Amino acid sequence: MTASKNGKVCLVDAGKMETLWCFDARGGCYWSEVAPDNEVVLSGSGGAYGIVAFNREGKTLWFDSPVSLVRAFLMSGKCIFVDNKVYSLTGELVYEIKELSRNVDFVYAANNSSRIIAVDSDGTLYILEGAFKRRADHTYNDTYAETVASSLRT
Repeated sequence: MTASKNGKVCLVDAGKMETLWCFDARGGCYWSEVAPDNEVVLSGSGGAYGIVAFNREGKTLWFDSPVSLVRAFLMSGKCIFVDNKVYSLTGELVYEIKELSRNVDFVYAANNSSRIIAVDSDGTLYILEGAFKRRADHTYNDTYAETVASSLRT
């Protein structure tokens, strides 16, 4: 998986050095990531398609328009934390952490997702601690999101 400053997101067979598919994000790409189960490929850009998820064949599964600079997988790779939002890998917005700036420049999630460390563009350090658990007041359509939490403390 590769993403370029000229806006191309490509999946490459490294053994054969062949491009399997390519997508034009219409703006510079900041990151690309393959989900731990190898079923979903994600990219973040400053172009028309801020966050894009693809299947392995390059079919667009979903996208959200905000410019996306940083990311971290949560819940053993079943969700992705992007800027101040948590999405299921099927694209459902699971939770927005309103205490966290939208202009996040760095994010790190501990393996068990109980701690998220973020730094925003002003240099403010955020340490979010707590357990991810199912929110009793919300029903998710996505089975991945069933186990996702929304109770983080700053």
